[in-house]
Amino acid sequence: MKKRMKQLMAVMLSVALCVPAIPGAYGYAATSGTTFTQEEEIALSGLGSERSTLFNDGWKFSLSDPSGAESTSFNDGSWDAVTLPHDFSISQNFTTSGEAESGFLPGGTGWYRKSFTVPSGCDGKSVILSFDGVYQNAYVYVNGKQVGENHYGYTSFAFDISKYLVCDGLTDNVIAVKVVNKLPSSRWYSGSGIYRDVKLIVADQIHVSQNGTDHNPGYRKWCRNRFCKSKGCKQWNLFCKHHCPQYRLRQKRPESFRICRNYSDG
Repeated sequence: MKKRMKQLMAVMLSVALCVPAIPGAYGYAATSGTTFTQEEEIALSGLGSERSTLFNDGWKFSLSDPSGAESTSFNDGSWDAVTLPHDFSISQNFTTSGEAESGFLPGGTGWYRKSFTVPSGCDGKSVILSFDGVYQNAYVYVNGKQVGENHYGYTSFAFDISKYLVCDGLTDNVIAVKVVNKLPSSRWYSGSGIYRDVKLIVADQIHVSQNGTDHNPGYRKWCRNRFCKSKGCKQWNLFCKHHCPQYRLRQKRPESFRICRNYSDG
């Protein structure tokens, strides 16, 4: 009798161990406690729906200096497709005629172009083209018109391009950037070209300006009281013009630079 009971218990245990292998059991477990959904698709925001849009994709580049490259009708079909940030020195051949500071890589002149449409909702708004860094001399064109230039490779800069754009959602607008890097130009490897992000900023006509929150009225007041003893104070005029007194003050009065550098408005 005991032997038969042991056999029966062994059979029941075997059945219990085999139950999880039955497909139906898995199906019940999956549907009872777990919910499966379709793969989510994330759509990019349209131009103008966000204040700042990353503008790094869809550029064309040529390591040359062709005439008329800023024009909307210029044919850039043979140019290389690039995504920013981009360095056109690193793609060139090393040369012993170069310099150690540039990694024995040449600089040169290159052009970037990008075509895009602007929706009608951007009409009447302020559209700002912002570069985080271009090395070294940059000349920026929108639809064939030069909107500005920058001649220092380590600072950001921006231009309001609103009046140069066609905002109808159909017409191609063309941004063209000429970049010139004549060596020697740096004490270390700098690269060449649009080597940092580009952004397109869309805002209402009344808006906080680019870097407009960086303001220290106490610092301005202190410098004015410190150096402006007469109405025609040259130091204060320089401060108002260049927004940064330290470099200007150092040239005329070295002792004042030491005081200004250590000053805190807190």
